[in-house]
Amino acid sequence: MRRAALSKMRTGAGAFSSEHDEVHEDETDETAELTAREIVNATEILNLKWKEDAGFQLPGRGAYSKDSERTQRHHRQLNREAATGSKKMTDFFSPKENIQVTEDGSESSKKRARIQDVGPKYDIEEALDALEKISSIGKSQAFSSISAYDHSRHLTTKLYLLRLREGHPKVGSSLSIAKEVWSKGDYMARCIRHWGKEFLETGELRPHQQGAHSKVLSLAEDEDFKEKCLVWLRSQKAENRSPMSLKKFIEEELFPKMTGNGLLKTTIHEDTCRRYLLLWGFTFNEHHKNVYMDGHEREDVKKNRKEWSAFMMEVDKRMSKFEEVDNENGNGTDWKEIEPQLHPGEKKVVQVTHDESCFHAHDGKKMMWLQDGEQILRKKGDGKSVMVSGFLCPCHGPLDMETIEPGANADGYWTNVHMAAHVSDSFSPHFQVFSL
Repeated sequence: MRRAALSKMRTGAGAFSSEHDEVHEDETDETAELTAREIVNATEILNLKWKEDAGFQLPGRGAYSKDSERTQRHHRQLNREAATGSKKMTDFFSPKENIQVTEDGSESSKKRARIQDVGPKYDIEEALDALEKISSIGKSQAFSSISAYDHSRHLTTKLYLLRLREGHPKVGSSLSIAKEVWSKGDYMARCIRHWGKEFLETGELRPHQQGAHSKVLSLAEDEDFKEKCLVWLRSQKAENRSPMSLKKFIEEELFPKMTGNGLLKTTIHEDTCRRYLLLWGFTFNEHHKNVYMDGHEREDVKKNRKEWSAFMMEVDKRMSKFEEVDNENGNGTDWKEIEPQLHPGEKKVVQVTHDESCFHAHDGKKMMWLQDGEQILRKKGDGKSVMVSGFLCPCHGPLDMETIEPGANADGYWTNVHMAAHVSDSFSPHFQVFSL
């Protein structure tokens, strides 16, 4: 057979061709020896290379990497034996339990004592009533501090307990709620079952802790960064403040100064700047007129306020009091003055108030009766104004009044100089005036 194979014609690629020489039966003897020429031909065809010192050698064993299955099982067994009696990793991160001393003097957690000794806090009906108050639409004022996520958890827990009350299985109910409400699977279903059990046992859900211990520090917590941003924001007009303008200031001015590298382009997202503004006390609201207060919490202002309050409490004892009584005709009421009880050497104190009012030429009623479809034309501007300054005494009524026409081309504007002149003109030298 070997001779038959060697005698076959081969193609240029070395494969056998369909053309072959005839093989006689006497040439197929397996014991027949190959001639030297046949050995040379076979060596060229098979591309064999012979070495003088070649000898048969068993394949060597591969390198031992020390990670066989048997070795790994042995190492795991050693680790289990070494960990016997040790605490689990989860024991170091479990929620901290409040320790209380029981009657026999031993310590136990409040949660364990409540569940074992007292039992669950709520049954399903009581839990549903409590959840109804917490998860009511819009949330009640008492639970307004609950976050949106915790509010959703309470709503989900209520829906889960409602299905349990109707006799549905726990696993099936939690899975259907997880898919319908949260669009989640098995993990959320386990969370829902845990929330329901926890609320029945303790009457509350532990606050959500995700993000409570952030590992990344925010730039908003950097005092230097925050102070520079606030100084810039306060220097801008209110109309020009925006997350985009803050983003531009941080990227173009603040980051290059803080990093010392003006070539490196560092960016910040507009939404991040919006969160910074909310965190620093800015709100995006429509402008409304309101009472203007500035510096009322300064130390010198608070000190002056305390002194003024102490002074007023002292002089109030020397002021007249007024009470409302029926008049003599019986068809109305009058005010009766009650004189203060003065000590020898004390003088009566009268509190006189001052106020100013402006009246414009185009002042008019804002509310009026109009016929259906009736339109009236009003002046767009307020027109020329007149300011009246006057004093009001509880004993003598309105005192001297002064009128000016405010404006740069008229009498000017009311200042402390006008106020001092008005006081000296209105009161007699016989009165002692306290300036508060």
